[in-house]
Amino acid sequence: MNELDPSSNEVLRLVALLRQQDQLIFRMSQCNSWNGMQPIFRELLEGTMRRMQDESDRIRTLMIPEIRKAYLNDTPTYSIQSQSPRLEGPRDAGVEDTSPDRQLDQRDRRQKGPFDKP
Repeated sequence: MNELDPSSNEVLRLVALLRQQDQLIFRMSQCNSWNGMQPIFRELLEGTMRRMQDESDRIRTLMIPEIRKAYLNDTPTYSIQSQSPRLEGPRDAGVEDTSPDRQLDQRDRRQKGPFDKP
């Protein structure tokens, strides 16, 4: 007989869980009142929360070693000085007069836009 690999076992386990949930949902749909649905609902909720926690744990066990490997082995070295040129504005460029009138005067030197007065 052919032995199943672990991924096939996981698929079979998930299919069985889905069938169980379907049966619980069907039983809940046959109830006439909330009092009858409540224990089934609680069982569905507990199963859902358990599966979510299991899935979170599986993801964590897969991702944490990958994150550690990425950050520990590939640590970039940054230089103190940036490779990009420094962007300078009117105050940084050594303009002595930074009064609002001077700044408005600088605006008049640029090309007029379609909504500017001539």
